[in-house]
Amino acid sequence: YAVSVAVVAGDPRDVTTWQPVAGCVYAPASGRIFTAGLGQGSERDGEALLAPEGVELAEALVGTGFSYDAATRARQGEAVGRLVPAVRDIRRAGAGALDVCAVASGELDAHYELGLNPWDIAAAVLVVTEAGGATEYFDGPDGGLVSVITQRTLMPVLTSTLAAAGALVLPRF
Repeated sequence: YAVSVAVVAGDPRDVTTWQPVAGCVYAPASGRIFTAGLGQGSERDGEALLAPEGVELAEALVGTGFSYDAATRARQGEAVGRLVPAVRDIRRAGAGALDVCAVASGELDAHYELGLNPWDIAAAVLVVTEAGGATEYFDGPDGGLVSVITQRTLMPVLTSTLAAAGALVLPRF
């Protein structure tokens, strides 16, 4: 669990259009604090963060989360089953904000999840992007929004792999 507070410019209900400008994610169980300001970088416990780059998909440690709805969760489980052979491993920790911050710190190489609320990730998205990571949003296979947060170099191959696994729908151009 985490306490996550952010200031955003734009409609705070729509993660695809707003821009986080300041944020803090606090993990009470560990005492860790992640902070970021737009154009000011991000930190964990006062130390600057720089998201690693260059990991190959086969070596990527990927975090995810699951829906509270049983039918949706079953479909997500099937997609994870198809993803597992393509990555090093999958993690399910609990708080989406902490998983996103883990991408900024290099503890995870990526995180994707269907249905994260704006208040779940606004601060963490700023932490990861200010550390050099990337965030993109895609339609879910049955509706909803899938957030994908990665090391910048991993985004294209991970999103195409997630689409092939049935976890998201890539836009058609």
